[in-house]
Amino acid sequence: MTAGGTAERIDPVRVIANAASGRLGRLVAEGFLAGPEPARVTYVAPRAAERPAGVDWLETTDAASLEAVLRHHLSRHRVDAIVHSMAVGDYRVRTVTTAARLAQDLADRAEDSPQAVAAALRAAPGLDRDHKLSSRESELVLLLEPTPKIIAGLAGLAPGAVLVGFKLLSQAAPEALRRAALELMADNHCDFVLANDLADITGDRHIGQLIDRAGNSQRFTTKAAIAAGIVAAVRRAVAERDTASGERAENGTAEGDRGGRPTGGDPAEHRPTGEGPAERGPLRGDPAGRAPEGNPAGGGTAVRGSTKRNQTQHDGRMA
Repeated sequence: MTAGGTAERIDPVRVIANAASGRLGRLVAEGFLAGPEPARVTYVAPRAAERPAGVDWLETTDAASLEAVLRHHLSRHRVDAIVHSMAVGDYRVRTVTTAARLAQDLADRAEDSPQAVAAALRAAPGLDRDHKLSSRESELVLLLEPTPKIIAGLAGLAPGAVLVGFKLLSQAAPEALRRAALELMADNHCDFVLANDLADITGDRHIGQLIDRAGNSQRFTTKAAIAAGIVAAVRRAVAERDTASGERAENGTAEGDRGGRPTGGDPAEHRPTGEGPAERGPLRGDPAGRAPEGNPAGGGTAVRGSTKRNQTQHDGRMA
């Protein structure tokens, strides 16, 4: 799971952050840890985020560290599901300067076209961000640049994993929110998307719709209900995927016994067909070099156990 929010550094003591607490992510993680078949949960979150007991915690700070942690972890561990509920900031600081320095740079260029202004912004002499900026500086100018879209690479980093994304808008019409959630799903190969609006989140009241690939949706009105709905949907999707994988393996073995080409052995050959992650399209960060994600809202979680999916029946974990 990914949970909480990111904080982009301005200088050693100042950051641009968001208000995500990780509470929803904690509730989802606790749901996976509970029950007769508790899952092993890797919880990727900043130190300030709410964090449940019993998880493997990986600490992150900004979007870059989140991307690095996920790449490292997913390259070494097979997971059944990724619940990406972390509120990843859309922008990070590229340069910090002052209005006076920017104005002087524009004057030196002796140009006032939009292109010249944009070039001056990008090339403006920056302040030393390795040390705390003086509070005596007036009219600071921050040039922001987009952060990497983390969710875009997850399906490529974890083929076969059930992927849950989150879409948060503010005061959007219901149809606009649903449309944005479906776009996020299509663009990033999600199996589910939790669509919610900031205006519908106050304390324990949290209205959200969990939408699947077929466009079906479930409506919830509290964080606890949302968490329970996500856990149930993910467990069901993982079970269905494992069943399909087992059936393919059995059919392949039977064909091999009849003299056909055996399909047993490589787990990659037993992934479900159709719209499953193994069939997904180009993604940034895919090991095969295919082309290229982010989502804000709530908190986040990768669910993993042993390296063999079929051990679920033996060790009580989601493999």
